[in-house]
Amino acid sequence: MYKKVLLLPLIFLSKILQAQVYTVPGAQIQPAWVFPLWFEDGSGAKDTLYFCYDPDADVPYADTIFGEKKEILDSIKFQAYYWCALDSNHSAYRKITTIYLGNGANICFLNVQMPLTLRWDSKVLNSDSLPFPDQAPAPRAEGVLAYDLPMEINMCSFELPLLMTDTTLYAWDTLCSFSDSIVFEGPSASYLSFHVEPWKGILLGVDNSADKQEKFFVYPNPMHNELQVIAKNVSASAVIKIMDMLGNVRLSETMR
Repeated sequence: MYKKVLLLPLIFLSKILQAQVYTVPGAQIQPAWVFPLWFEDGSGAKDTLYFCYDPDADVPYADTIFGEKKEILDSIKFQAYYWCALDSNHSAYRKITTIYLGNGANICFLNVQMPLTLRWDSKVLNSDSLPFPDQAPAPRAEGVLAYDLPMEINMCSFELPLLMTDTTLYAWDTLCSFSDSIVFEGPSASYLSFHVEPWKGILLGVDNSADKQEKFFVYPNPMHNELQVIAKNVSASAVIKIMDMLGNVRLSETMR
């Protein structure tokens, strides 16, 4: 009995540590879901934007109770802000809460020195506060980020959005999907366009027309000892083959 009593606090502590929660500074009411975007420029200067969701929210930037009010930006510091619009007094929004995550927002910067690094906590994309289907052990959500020249990312095309998630479907997607950080190169900064959507396990830009819809979800990537496969609309006689980098079949199994 003594051992059981001792283990219970440890179990609850583990759950608390896994359920990482962030708060919005200056908010009278905290949103149901808070996703900080941590920026750091080439000089080491740092700034944070807050992208949030709440089922009781109104249109973005209208709910001051969630901390959505314009802030006067420091004209000489590195700072990030939403909507890429500054008032005459140099004020802009830095915290937004939405009722519909797919709306997203544009992000711009003041006094940035390249390269520019964006970091986030991918565990937050698993939160059950998101109004998306539970796809455990895959995340509920993925972040989608578009950018424009003159910012550049090695091996990525600015014409395609970037995927922000720690779980992807295809090995070759990993070139332009990122688990917890992205580094933007380039002589100067342009704007970013960010939104959150249900996790699909694939990058935008992959052909998802009705006759080519994905039949498999495979994760995690990269894997360690266990690979999860979800099959949709697949024949019972389908065969799964695992091959190495040289194309040699290492495992061949009929689906069951």
